[in-house]
Amino acid sequence: KLSSAASGTPAIDASAQELFGVTGASVERAWQVTTGRPDVLIAVLDSGIRWAEPLPDLVEKFYLNRGELPAPLGSSNERDPHDRDRNGVFNIRDYDGDSRVSDQNGNGVVDPEDLIFLFSDGGDDDDNGYTDDISGWDFFEDDNDALDEVRYGHGTGESHDSAAQAGNEVKGLGTCPNCLLLEVRVGDSFVTDVNLF
Repeated sequence: KLSSAASGTPAIDASAQELFGVTGASVERAWQVTTGRPDVLIAVLDSGIRWAEPLPDLVEKFYLNRGELPAPLGSSNERDPHDRDRNGVFNIRDYDGDSRVSDQNGNGVVDPEDLIFLFSDGGDDDDNGYTDDISGWDFFEDDNDALDEVRYGHGTGESHDSAAQAGNEVKGLGTCPNCLLLEVRVGDSFVTDVNLF
């Protein structure tokens, strides 16, 4: 049984400024309706992502841009060649077994940064103005790798909080575990120039 969202203090419970007494994110209530969908992207505008760390609870959660990537080798899915495993989600797992793909960044896991290293060809294949935007974008240094170069970690933490999946309790379950993440680096720390947003 869920506890009441009200604080019990009438002045707080009646005030919009006090969020009508609601405390916390009430995620358990949202999860009664939905845990998200993979066609919903959460853009994490922050310090970037720490690809060099194995991210077992996130690796399947990063958005991949079909317009900049070749279909995985061996795909027989005629409806969506990028969804090799036919689960309705295009993610890094669709490249499992693809002989072109390997761990390029040395973190022991095949992740989107490996695809960035392998498939960046200097072209804007989807004509959206961002060359090789395979998985997110770095607006801080204006390139296609949203890597947290100073290893600040705030963007990675926000990504965990947003969409970490169940079963890999590295940092706990994310608020929207069935959503995908779009990593957008806008600075190298938590406090950044608002104009970069």
